[in-house]
Amino acid sequence: MADPKTLVEFATQWRDEQKTQSTQAASAVSAAQSQVTAAQASLSMARGELSASTDQLVAIRTQLGKIPMPADGEPLLVALREAIATQRAKAAAVTSAELAAGLAQATLTSAQLRLERLTKALASAESELAAATAAKNKRQAALDALAASPVADVKQAATDALASADYTAAKQRIKDSLPATLLARVTERAGLATGLADRQAALADAVLALADTESEVTTLAGDKLTRLTRALDQAERNLMLYTSRATADLASAVANLSYLANTGNNVLTPQQKAHLNDAALSADRNSAAQAESERDVAAVALADALKVLQGERAKVLAADPAADLTALEADGTSDLGKAKTAWQVAKDTLDKAGTGKEVLYTSAMRATMTEWQASVPDALWADLSRWLDADAALARLKGATTALTSAVKNTEKELVLALIDDAKRRRRQAWLVDALAARQGAVAEGTKRQSELRGHALRGILTV
Repeated sequence: MADPKTLVEFATQWRDEQKTQSTQAASAVSAAQSQVTAAQASLSMARGELSASTDQLVAIRTQLGKIPMPADGEPLLVALREAIATQRAKAAAVTSAELAAGLAQATLTSAQLRLERLTKALASAESELAAATAAKNKRQAALDALAASPVADVKQAATDALASADYTAAKQRIKDSLPATLLARVTERAGLATGLADRQAALADAVLALADTESEVTTLAGDKLTRLTRALDQAERNLMLYTSRATADLASAVANLSYLANTGNNVLTPQQKAHLNDAALSADRNSAAQAESERDVAAVALADALKVLQGERAKVLAADPAADLTALEADGTSDLGKAKTAWQVAKDTLDKAGTGKEVLYTSAMRATMTEWQASVPDALWADLSRWLDADAALARLKGATTALTSAVKNTEKELVLALIDDAKRRRRQAWLVDALAARQGAVAEGTKRQSELRGHALRGILTV
């Protein structure tokens, strides 16, 4: 049978394999039960023959006790020796029959255990197939939506919107609403604001990668399944998020452009424009904006350096939770030591007395920026937010969607290959479990009758 290419194909083949083995196991249980019945019948027959031979031996001994002269007992002594040999052979036969019956029962027990295991495995395989089929249908629906209108039209529509008159007008209106220095400053600051979540996510991903490395240290295929399943889940979420929101995000962005292109919305009064663009305050405002920008950049650099330092600490602790971080950070040649040094440089750049960017951004400059930004009406801040959202959404939506589909297909392929390799190991483990149960039962039966078998061997009857 050809190797499966998809998760549903794998789940189907695995389910069918468990079903076939379950049927075979049920037949094996029936056959083992028949063997137990036959062995019990043989044991009953052997016990009957032993009883008869014992009765014969007793009868001969009784006759010997009744003869008047010892010389007259010679024929009976010959018969006695023959009867003893027969009785011993029958006793050995009973032990052999008991051993055979015990082994047959052990075989039945191990067959029943195997059937029980396979019944559970089949139920699990049926559940996994149902889940794989449901996931495939959901995934395929998203892929179909991506290839059909209206989602398939989003990319071109976003491209058209970026080249539209509304886009040009909206961009110009935002540009005309705020002084260039202030617009550049607040736009930069808005971009830096996303860094917090990005850094936290990056650190979480780094720790997760360490956990994956530890889990996969044995290089067994099964150890990769958690990571690969998580990767496929993420790829599917990205695909479904796009298909479920792309048209709505496009409509929202286009609506924002249309709103912003209307020069009659949120018009600044002449007094507001004059104050925002006051030439007498321009030099101080520009200096304050520059100092604030340098402070913000330094603060972000420090946060980035801390993220790297925390990542290096995580690597060390993942390898040895009892590691002395203080001593290791003092070693400037190690990765952790280098990260600590870089963090200290970034901290000094921001906080060092006299020369740090935090200090150079003076209280007077802060007051200047606060007053300048407070002069902007909330409605205009909302317009700027609309513009940034629309511009970012259109830039994202005009991008190729092939990465979404490729991620889903490639991660599924990698997961299927790992499942195929893991299935080989699962088969080996299952065989070992079944074989061990059968052999342990045989050992128990042989050990139970070891003394009897040795006694028969001493008397001339060896059972091997």
